[in-house]
Amino acid sequence: MEEAQRLADRIAIINKGKIAAIGSPPDLISQYGGRQVVVIRKGNKKLAETLQERFGDVLVDHGGDVIVKVDDVKEMWQILSTLTEMKMDKEIDIQTPTIEDVFLKVVGGRITEEGELR
Repeated sequence: MEEAQRLADRIAIINKGKIAAIGSPPDLISQYGGRQVVVIRKGNKKLAETLQERFGDVLVDHGGDVIVKVDDVKEMWQILSTLTEMKMDKEIDIQTPTIEDVFLKVVGGRITEEGELR
């Protein structure tokens, strides 16, 4: 999937023998990929509550990471600014949707560790 995203001009996603989506990688990601995500590693409940109040779509995963879904770059900078104001010294990851996310959303499944679609 990574190679297709980097190298292809157009991608067709086929599901059960029919073309389910077709377009350039950026167009498909924009249309089906979802939102960017800011992950604050080993956050805490107070951080999650503060971000929830200011930005809305926040959750804490089982490992204690605080996950914030963002709509645009401006909101991402606002989150980072908030973390700076709070003097948070945490590892941060910014995750962007990929063509694999698009594939999974379009076909309505998930890929197992064995590489099988479920």
